[in-house]
Amino acid sequence: REARELAASAAQRKSDELAVRRRGVAEKLLAVEAPTVGVCKLVLRMPSGCRAERTFGAEEPLSVVYDWADSCGELHGLQGGESFEVPERFKLATTYPRSL
Repeated sequence: REARELAASAAQRKSDELAVRRRGVAEKLLAVEAPTVGVCKLVLRMPSGCRAERTFGAEEPLSVVYDWADSCGELHGLQGGESFEVPERFKLATTYPRSL
């Protein structure tokens, strides 16, 4: 029983740390104005069906895209929408080009 309680406590601590990290990244992204020239617009669809979109500068590093994808559920909540769950682990993929 004690081992289960320790495991549950560790899982909760990990979940809390992830939420704090995601919220911090979302707050930083919220402070950045969207570029208007030389842009790339991305749309994510979560397994739950929720969607998120953001415009990035064409020269922004891919790490910024991953930071946004990881924290977009929190960011959506900070922007006045309803927060949604983002899987702890994920891969970004494109639906285009579609193979025939």
